Amino acid sequence: MAFFLSPLPVWIPPASAGVRDVPAGRWWDVAEAPSSVVWGAMARLAWRCGPVVEDQGAGVARWFVAPGAAEAWALGAVRILGHGHYVGVPPADWTREPVRWLLPPRGDCLTDAGALRDALVADVVTVVTGREAPTAVPVATCSYCRHRVEQRADHAPDCAWQPGRAR
Repeated sequence: MAFFLSPLPVWIPPASAGVRDVPAGRWWDVAEAPSSVVWGAMARLAWRCGPVVEDQGAGVARWFVAPGAAEAWALGAVRILGHGHYVGVPPADWTREPVRWLLPPRGDCLTDAGALRDALVADVVTVVTGREAPTAVPVATCSYCRHRVEQRADHAPDCAWQPGRAR
């Protein structure tokens, strides 16, 4: 049994429930990035890092930020999940695979969206493009499938319409 100094948020499921799908946009939005960048971003955030869930099956890490705080981001490998999305949230003391807390929740603490964006920019750009400079990748929307893609990309890799053009 884990011991927590502050009460857990109401959106954390009990240990007996396992992973529960919780609606984003009410208590938080989620910034989802490739698992390959999670440790670098957490190190850059240090004490400013709020709860982080890793979904090893999907290969992503998820930071919980204030609703609406990250909706205007344009980082190619980062997806923002807000109103209309559901996020798998494990019990607070669950560190088992495939969905686990890398940094468990503490009270109502969320990650500051601006600090998270700054922490992710260097890692996401390096991982996605191979560049070393901490600059954001320009993002566009595929005119057919509406997926976010890099502006210089022809279309989203999983787009069903191969000859599509990003606009």
